[in-house]
Amino acid sequence: MEEAHPEWDALSHDQKLALIRVVVEAEIAPALGRDGGGVDILDLVNGSQVTIAYRGACASCPMALYGTLGFIQQVLSSKVHSSLVVVPSLGNLPTS
Repeated sequence: MEEAHPEWDALSHDQKLALIRVVVEAEIAPALGRDGGGVDILDLVNGSQVTIAYRGACASCPMALYGTLGFIQQVLSSKVHSSLVVVPSLGNLPTS
């Protein structure tokens, strides 16, 4: 499978974070914003674990751990790199 960004391994940590943020702003933020929610990229750990924090409606929505998380994971895997795993910040998990 060809990666969306085959030069991923050559990018610095900051360049990887910047690329992830560009994709989030272009592909993910508009969809979440339509429902009053949002997401912040907190960090990239070990080059593949993307830590996020939900904002707005997403911060209190039980679907944030299922459908929304799956959507974010799918977009980042397909648009940035298939090795990325999205993990919500433990201090920012919605309760059901």
